[in-house]
Amino acid sequence: MNWKNRIADWTARRMIEEREGYQAAPGGTQVFRWTVPGPVRREFTVIARSDAFDFYHSDPEGHYISVYAVRADVVLKLTWFLLWDWWILATWCGWKLRLWRWCLRARSEKSDAEEASTDLG
Repeated sequence: MNWKNRIADWTARRMIEEREGYQAAPGGTQVFRWTVPGPVRREFTVIARSDAFDFYHSDPEGHYISVYAVRADVVLKLTWFLLWDWWILATWCGWKLRLWRWCLRARSEKSDAEEASTDLG
């Protein structure tokens, strides 16, 4: 056995990941699962395999239904859209709502002070 094979064997043994009783290649299958709260329980699952993503969701009875499979470049574009367009631009990283509430509170306090001064006068 030459030195390249020894290094390759040594590296491969340390990079293999143990997942739920089976061995997987590094960066192989990743599973992300989340449940949407509400009166009708919905569960979404994303399974990422090297260059493709599978999206699943469960119906109210708990049966999994495959929505669609997507290439990695499409998922990257979707992630960019969600982060940049929906979160950063649309909500200003969460500050838009806080600013709006502050303005409402300031206007409310101003109108309360004006009403109090007219009642006294």
